[in-house]
Amino acid sequence: MLDSVRVRLTLWYVGILALMLVGFSAAHYAMVARSLYDDLDDDLRLSLKTVAISLERGFGENRPERQAALDAINELSTREAAAVYDSSGTLVAEQPAQGGIRALLPAEGALPDRDIHLETETQRVGGAQVSRRVAAERVYVAGPGSPYTIVVNESFDSVEDGLGTIRDLLYVAVPGGLLISALGGWFLARRSLASVVAMSERARRISAENLDERLPLGNSRDELGRLAATFNELLSRLDESFSQQRRFMADASHELRTPLSVMRTATDVTLEREGRTEGEYRDALKIIDEQVRRLTRIVEDMFMLARADVGRQGIHPSDFYLDELIMEAARAADVLASHKRVAIVVGPVAETPFHGDEGLLRQM
Repeated sequence: MLDSVRVRLTLWYVGILALMLVGFSAAHYAMVARSLYDDLDDDLRLSLKTVAISLERGFGENRPERQAALDAINELSTREAAAVYDSSGTLVAEQPAQGGIRALLPAEGALPDRDIHLETETQRVGGAQVSRRVAAERVYVAGPGSPYTIVVNESFDSVEDGLGTIRDLLYVAVPGGLLISALGGWFLARRSLASVVAMSERARRISAENLDERLPLGNSRDELGRLAATFNELLSRLDESFSQQRRFMADASHELRTPLSVMRTATDVTLEREGRTEGEYRDALKIIDEQVRRLTRIVEDMFMLARADVGRQGIHPSDFYLDELIMEAARAADVLASHKRVAIVVGPVAETPFHGDEGLLRQM
């Protein structure tokens, strides 16, 4: 399964996206958690301020100390546990939260002067450990036990509920997003590589007999299009190479057939009538000898002819007499012509020195 390029591309795409989503989700979760914890601290600060204002108002109305403290803390919700302590640490009034959770005075020395102290404490309620956020502040009001210490604590339920909602959302969104992205990545990879599949099927059908076929070109400007164009250029070069080989075989067959035909014709003509003179036999053997030499040269020049087909023909010029070459070619042609009752007439040829490639001229 992993041998498929589409599968590997999809896995890479999903893997990278999964890392990005997990990182983003973790960062988002941490930011939301920080925000919820800050909101909880802000609520506790507001509760402290509310109790302090109510306590000061109660003393201003000449209420008893305990009554003023109870009236102040009763303004808070039952989710919060609140208590008021006097300067000696004696409890003046308290309002436990649901479940009987109390607001306990922080340890001696932990409470700063004229500043809000925030901490997380754990209480045992009904045999279970319960963590709550605590805020405490020392306030100076016109009361007999001033300064008073106001302590308010609240559970982390609101924070945990908010984080639970975020977790539930991420548990659904992240796998769902990965599934959708996997399907989309598979579709895109399959669509993008469809041209590769088409090229592969076409290339499988191309052989030496149909080198004129070419791979299909999709978008010639993208990488796959350029790959197909390059492969088509390769096919063009292969087609040209095969054509050159076929031309070479045809040239070789033609070059070999001519001297063989001359020798066979010379032999047939000489042997078809008895009583040939020695001179006639010598002429026939001379013609055969010339054609054997020509065959030798042809065999030696086959490699040179192959190089000529690819444009690397080497020319080997030398000095010779062009008239002698013409007469030898005429005698060879006369043997073939006389067998077919065709007369070849060669006029007088003056002695003609020539500088060139004698072998190539004989092949012509």
